[in-house]
Amino acid sequence: MLLAVIVAAGCGTSKRLADVQQQLGTIQQQLAELEAKSPSRDELAALAEDLRRHLQALGDSGAARDQRLEELAARVERAASALDGVGLELDDLAAEIEAAQEELAALRTATEETRRRLPAASGPSPVELPSDPQQLYDGAYAHFQRGRYQLAIHGFQRYLDLYPNTDLADNATYWIGECYYRQQELQQAINQFDAVITRFPNSDRIPSALLKKGYAYLELNQRDPGVAQLQEVIRTYPGSDEARLARQRLAELGIDAGP
Repeated sequence: MLLAVIVAAGCGTSKRLADVQQQLGTIQQQLAELEAKSPSRDELAALAEDLRRHLQALGDSGAARDQRLEELAARVERAASALDGVGLELDDLAAEIEAAQEELAALRTATEETRRRLPAASGPSPVELPSDPQQLYDGAYAHFQRGRYQLAIHGFQRYLDLYPNTDLADNATYWIGECYYRQQELQQAINQFDAVITRFPNSDRIPSALLKKGYAYLELNQRDPGVAQLQEVIRTYPGSDEARLARQRLAELGIDAGP
């Protein structure tokens, strides 16, 4: 039985390894395409030299010189703007590549650990999980702080898959909801906040989950459930910061929430 569990874990890790490799390949292909279509610094220098040569050739022809100057200056400006825009895209892709490479390295290590355990698998010894829980959680939270919400969702979900009963499981569930909320995927956010409330009834994240659930309903133009969630925050956690924020939002809606 233990051997079967380890083999299954190894298969799952190998599949995830292949998924990340494919993701990395796609990102690198996008990076190559962006680099191929972007104007280079050499091209901008050539445009500037073209500008200088034409100004010299035009000499005393003031009107023609001014017209040519405007045309060439516009060309340089368009090329520079294009280069800046592509540069931002390249920066984003580079960050994604770095994150994918980090995960790829971790998955490779996990795969090797699983393979090394296979020959000695016997008896009731527990199966060791392939990742350090705190490192996995911290990595996902770092993605969240940087606005890389899809990577954060993936990291927190992997944490929950591996460590569903730890002290940080409620936090991981909540932050997935926050990621969806910030991406305006509001129904998915509501589902995650519900999961915090139902799966972790003693969590200190429940007031925030109720508050954000109410916000999400209101943004979906579902006023009645939104108001109900905010009122529940005030009723159940009257002295909390979340209750203060709930009162403010209700006041904005013209609803008296009491003292």
